[in-house]
Amino acid sequence: MPGDTSTPQETWDMPTSSATIFPKAKADWLENEEHYYVWSVRMKNTFESCEMMGVVDGSKTILLDDGAHIAQHQIWKKKDNLAKAMITQCMKSDLVIKVAHAKCAKESRDIFVSEFSQASSGSIML
Repeated sequence: MPGDTSTPQETWDMPTSSATIFPKAKADWLENEEHYYVWSVRMKNTFESCEMMGVVDGSKTILLDDGAHIAQHQIWKKKDNLAKAMITQCMKSDLVIKVAHAKCAKESRDIFVSEFSQASSGSIML
C-alpha cells in the first residue's frame, strides 16, 4: 500500500508436512549409541527442512526480548520448544531421562553428541 510504513509481522510455523518426516516409528527411535548416527542424520535433515537446525545446533542464538527483537525472540523460543519436544518424542523413554534437565534443544543435542557420536562413528563402515 502506498504510504504504508509498517513492517511485516515476523512469524514462523512448522510446515504441517514436516511433522510427518520425523522418525515416529519405534524402530526409528534413538535407543542407544548403535543407532545414533542414522537417527542423528534423520533428525538433522528434518530440522533443516523445518528451518530449525540453527536453534538445535546453536548457530542461531536467542535474541534479547526487547522491543526491537520481540518477534525474533518469540520465534526462537517457539522453535526451541518444538525441537525439544520432537527430540524427546523420537527416542526410547529410557533416554528421555538423560535430557529431561536440558534447558534448550541444543543442550539435548549436545548430550547425545558427546555421549554417542564417537562410539557410533567408529562402528560405521562405508
